[in-house]
Order: sequence, then structure tokens, then C-alpha cells
Amino acid sequence: MQQSKRQYVAPFYVAIVYAGLGENERALDWLEKPYADHSNAIVFLKVDPQLDTLRSNPRFHELQRKLRLPE
Repeated sequence: MQQSKRQYVAPFYVAIVYAGLGENERALDWLEKPYADHSNAIVFLKVDPQLDTLRSNPRFHELQRKLRLPE
């Protein structure tokens, strides 16, 4: 998180940090940012195992729907 204050860190990767800390709502907040910013890192949403703790969350499913990713 300190690095993001000095240089750009893609929101997707900040979300992974929060997911790893068990802060799922904050992780989802950060996952919605690359969607809004059209970041290419969001393509890993469906396959990154570090996001497994978020997969049962309705917000995660809504984000997949917005991205037109199969569930």
C-alpha cells in the first residue's frame, strides 16, 4: 500500500492485497475501479485464485455480469 503512494499500482492488485487480508468489501471496492477505468488487469478477475474468497459475494457476480464474463 505504501508503494501506491509513490507510484502507480493498478487497482486490481490493490484489490488482491485487500482480499488476502480478508477485507472483502474493500477488495470489491478496488475491483470496481479497474472496471470503471477500463484497466486491462481486470481480465484476470475470472481466473486469479487470490480472489477465491470473493467469488460467493453478490457484488463479485454483478461485476462479472457487467464485464460479460461467464459465471
